[in-house]
Amino acid sequence: MRVEFTDQPKDKRLWWFVNRDDGCELCLEDPGLEVDLYLACTLPDMIYVVRGDLTLIRALSSGRLEAIGTARARKALGRWLNLSPLAKIKSQHRLEAVAAPRRG
Repeated sequence: MRVEFTDQPKDKRLWWFVNRDDGCELCLEDPGLEVDLYLACTLPDMIYVVRGDLTLIRALSSGRLEAIGTARARKALGRWLNLSPLAKIKSQHRLEAVAAPRRG
């Protein structure tokens, strides 16, 4: 999975997650493997998703998170992100009602 943080400087914009059966590895440089899923969002929006302030479904449907890849990879996204257990609890944060910032 390749993640592009659209609001970050060029040298900090791209990150890779190599997901295998026994875990996930974060790579700061392209590991040279085939990418099954490309994600694009701002860093704050990814934090909101992982924390549960912005649901994954809402992030995707509103365009705050873009996911391009196979159906299998998109279906596995929530599991691959290893969302916080708190993400399952309805957020009291008013974030979801706020308009999304424009991506660069």
